[in-house]
Amino acid sequence: MKNTIKYLTIAAGAVVLVLIPISAKAGLFDYEDTIGLRVGGGYMTGAEISYQTGIEDENRLELGVSFRSYSGYSYNTSYIGAVGSYQWIWEMNDNGFNWYAGPCAGVGYWSWKYKKSNDSGIFIDAGGVIGIEYDFSVSGDVPWVVSLDFRPMVGLSGYSDFGWGIGIAGRYKF
Repeated sequence: MKNTIKYLTIAAGAVVLVLIPISAKAGLFDYEDTIGLRVGGGYMTGAEISYQTGIEDENRLELGVSFRSYSGYSYNTSYIGAVGSYQWIWEMNDNGFNWYAGPCAGVGYWSWKYKKSNDSGIFIDAGGVIGIEYDFSVSGDVPWVVSLDFRPMVGLSGYSDFGWGIGIAGRYKF
């Protein structure tokens, strides 16, 4: 049963990550897309493959698939998850600096093992994101965006606590 739930969660995240880019290319969104890697520390944070697509001129949708695995003295913990956020973007100046904020939500599968005890399950969380980014293509022909963000989240199911993560990302613009 646990493996079935695990695979359904992964499949649902994959479907979302495939359908949004397809709908974006179908003309529902008008924005240059980015894809890249977000890394960080804190609550439910590890390496995240990140995709962004625009919704109107000053809003965007960001989707990510994250994974983390850690082993320490007598314990192991790991998770895989999908996170999505809706972001409002504000231009700070004409030189490529922007800041953004918006709500986000995540779903995934976690597991841990400590000595002879272990547990696993599905998590659902909600929160927000706020960050700053620099778009190199504004001041030249380099199609890259770098960002630093803060993502507070509260666990609604699975992990029922409050946490936060700070992330640094590099994304290719296409």
